[in-house]
Amino acid sequence: MTGKTFAEMASAIQRPRRRRITPRALIDRPRLYSLLDAHDHARLIYLHAPAGYGKTILLEQWAALCAEAGDVVAWVSLDARHHDPMIFATHLDLAFSGHPEPSAQPAETRISNWQEIVRRLCDQFANDPRRCRIVIDDAQEIHGSRALACLRTLIDEAPPEMQIVIAARADTGLPLGRLRACEEILELGPEDLSFQAEETRRYLELKGLQPANADYACLLQRRSEGWIVGIKLFCMALNHEPDNRRILENFTGERSEIADFFLEDAFSRQPADIQDFLLRSSLMERFSPALCEAALGIAGSRDLIDRCEAAGLFIQRLDDTRTWYRYHQLFGEFLRRHLQDRMPRLTAPIYRRAAEWLTGTGNHVEAFHCALRGQEPMLAADILDRTCDELFALGLQPMVQSMAEKLPSHILALYPRLTLSLAWRLNSQWRFSDAKSLVAVAERRLGEMAQAPDADHALLRRLQLVVAHRSAQIAHSSYDIEPLEARCVEMLGSQPEFDSDPDLMASFHNSLHYAQREQFQFGRIDQLEARAREQLARSGGDQGLVFTAAIAGSSHLLMGQTARAKATFEAGLAVAQRISGRHDPLGAVVATALAAVHYECDEIAEARSLIDHYVPLMTSAGLVEQLLHGWITQARLHLLDNEVDAGIATLEEAAQFGSKQELDRLRIGASVEHLRILLGQGRLEEASRLARRRGLTTHRAAEATRGRQRFTVLDGEVAMACCHLMAASDRLLDALRLARQWRSFVSGAQAHYATVEWDILVAELLLLSGERLSAQRALSHALAHAAPAQLVRRFVDAREPVATLLRQMLHSGTGMERASDQFRTKLAARIDPAPAGENEGEDDDLAIFGRITNREVEILSMVASGLPNRQIGDQLGLTEGTVKWYLQQIYDKLGIRNRKLAVGRAQRLGVIA
Repeated sequence: MTGKTFAEMASAIQRPRRRRITPRALIDRPRLYSLLDAHDHARLIYLHAPAGYGKTILLEQWAALCAEAGDVVAWVSLDARHHDPMIFATHLDLAFSGHPEPSAQPAETRISNWQEIVRRLCDQFANDPRRCRIVIDDAQEIHGSRALACLRTLIDEAPPEMQIVIAARADTGLPLGRLRACEEILELGPEDLSFQAEETRRYLELKGLQPANADYACLLQRRSEGWIVGIKLFCMALNHEPDNRRILENFTGERSEIADFFLEDAFSRQPADIQDFLLRSSLMERFSPALCEAALGIAGSRDLIDRCEAAGLFIQRLDDTRTWYRYHQLFGEFLRRHLQDRMPRLTAPIYRRAAEWLTGTGNHVEAFHCALRGQEPMLAADILDRTCDELFALGLQPMVQSMAEKLPSHILALYPRLTLSLAWRLNSQWRFSDAKSLVAVAERRLGEMAQAPDADHALLRRLQLVVAHRSAQIAHSSYDIEPLEARCVEMLGSQPEFDSDPDLMASFHNSLHYAQREQFQFGRIDQLEARAREQLARSGGDQGLVFTAAIAGSSHLLMGQTARAKATFEAGLAVAQRISGRHDPLGAVVATALAAVHYECDEIAEARSLIDHYVPLMTSAGLVEQLLHGWITQARLHLLDNEVDAGIATLEEAAQFGSKQELDRLRIGASVEHLRILLGQGRLEEASRLARRRGLTTHRAAEATRGRQRFTVLDGEVAMACCHLMAASDRLLDALRLARQWRSFVSGAQAHYATVEWDILVAELLLLSGERLSAQRALSHALAHAAPAQLVRRFVDAREPVATLLRQMLHSGTGMERASDQFRTKLAARIDPAPAGENEGEDDDLAIFGRITNREVEILSMVASGLPNRQIGDQLGLTEGTVKWYLQQIYDKLGIRNRKLAVGRAQRLGVIA
């Protein structure tokens, strides 16, 4: 060909295919346009992805934008003809010159070689002020041909004004290392070219398709992995069958439209050895050369994988070391179905060998799934049984549960270690009946194993200890406090074998800590917390630190050490988030308790943030206390927002969850808070019905029990609820006797948080009994214990008549001597000592008796109308006892002890009409 004129060359070769640089009917992709524009300086833009990722369409759209901006754009689509570098160069030149007729070139122009054409093109645009872009599509066509040298020369000699844009579905053979090192290349692969969820949604809208559910667009994008042809085929299927849900559920690589594309455009074009490798390796979710050698029975797997990559066969690297790979999920599904149709007997042996190899390399989870797919449930159970303790220690309990539930029950029953691990998980999900059943299954199996002549007695002893541990955990979650304490003391004191299992040791120390804390025994809790942390440090089980923090922090709060409780909960939450992120239920184990502490310290924004985020996550697994803290704090926040009905609904949800899961601690705790709200609203009849329905009035703590030595925190909550109920029913002496007994008990136990609560209640009962000075002393005691802990909300949330007494004490300073200045300042900011309007409209003659408040005016008016105390309480949302207390205040201020005379005196003073 040397020495021919351009006209002779052009007429001797077939004309290149013309490319209309106009956008097709597809969505705009500004995300990628911006990326391309941002790399305008790059010498080479390289799009490489298998068929169907929209490479050509994207470049058409972008090239049209460039042409509109005044750039010179040339486009060449390659095929087998372009293996000849002279044809490649000539077509490139023709694309640049606007496809002139051959006669348009001077007859005397001589072309000696393709280098000359490339050099002339580069020289032509070296001084051109316009940006020049050369788009070369289907560049994989010249892989291994002489034309590749032509393309390399063009890239190397291109002037700064020229940019080469290449699209290829397979390897081109171009050396790219130097360009990468010099940062002169932009590479876009399948992950870049794939549709994102928003692009999938817009494409569906473009096609006039509205999925029945907005989530379907996201689901379609995930199922297709953004593969554009897959999404287009889905849309075509919808035209024939508009049932979105059914098509999407069956949108797999086995579907005929998808399978035909893969068969025609990818699989059938490969040689027999590649086809065989594709089919066999598709059985594994991910694969490596070593795994393929062991499982597939095929030699040279490294080379085969490289050839699959070079051919653009929907294979994706999973690391930067070229070790692990996977197929696009639709392509993998197509291959597996093809293998099942052609060679069904191959699958089980491949899966079995893969499971054995993966087990040997420590990939136990993948090994388990391979064994199951290979119809080897015993092998799968054996793999999981040997690794379940390790997986639990890594915080992978949900994964172990999911795997174990895939095994047939009769096979699971043969593996007591695995059964006991699953029982622990079910117990943490509050599925006590199921957990107890599994513990019983394990005990029976251990009995059978002990009868075997080759029994491993060391293993059996250890598993018997695990049985004891699981039974203790069930008692912990069921709030069987005394049996739990006894079991923990027994196991920690007499089982040296536990020294070899620090996780179990830590769990027993935590449970003993919990049992003693719930019985107001604080003498050993610091020691028990320290020992639990020591054991967890030995095992490296960071997840256990979260549960240790939850139990220890609640003890600090009950003792009134709020700063220490906050620090403990915050440390536990940091560990949880480090292990599993902010959106995992593990964080809820401590987060809701931390929210409760923030609420008590009047740090409402912090409490609300934690509750809003973690309450939706807290019901999947964890401790009962996280549920109690979460729902009760949420209800109190509702009350703070004057959303009484929402607060009650929250507590009803908690009680129903407690009833369903047999969590008496939650059910009763939520009911106590519900009762408190109803009584605060003056809804005595509702409160009485609730107490009877939830068993509060028949609970062992409902009456004073001086002979009983062991009280629990739950007993205290029930006793407080019953005191409120007695007071509302005019049983003030009974209520005061029970409250004083409990106040003495918790004060002696150094439970300062509980002491504050009981002091406030005693003050209320004394006020209702007319003993104002004694009530002031009780409230002063409460303030003294609350100040170091900054328990502001205990007083801000106090109802009448305590609220009035507190305002008076803040105003006068009487009884506030033992509270710190800082605490008094906080209270004064939250509780107005002289509420506006309380002294408006009163006669000066009344000053010698005291100020009549607006609420007292309301009550006097109702008394004047002849309403009895109970009806006044119903109308004003007060208990009958509180109405009586208000009347006592009115009598003191008016200097009159007669109901009728008090009304007359108030009318004469003009206080009421």
